[in-house]
Amino acid sequence: MKRYRNYVNGEWRDTATGRHAPNVNPANTDDVLGELPLSSREEAEEAIAAAEAALPGWRDTPAPERGRVIARVHRLMSERAGELARSLTREEGKILREAKGEVQKTLNVLEFVA
Repeated sequence: MKRYRNYVNGEWRDTATGRHAPNVNPANTDDVLGELPLSSREEAEEAIAAAEAALPGWRDTPAPERGRVIARVHRLMSERAGELARSLTREEGKILREAKGEVQKTLNVLEFVA
């Protein structure tokens, strides 16, 4: 079973608590997607601080470059749209048609922002 980690300040990290919880498909409780970290308040605060520290660099990146980054995210998500929708269906227990709609809505927003 996959054990997920936290992504903080550009690196994947195990939770310092050593605790995890199952991520279960609500439509099929026999379907366990993996184990999620049960992180501490301090770990959450560290992640928030890292995001705040990264903001000035992103804000100061010229708009055309930010647009290229977001356009790349759009392209990568477009290539994996079906996989993303199936993942949403498993994680949230919703029907595939709705999950596809959520992915498309995100793609629309990314395209507009880029």
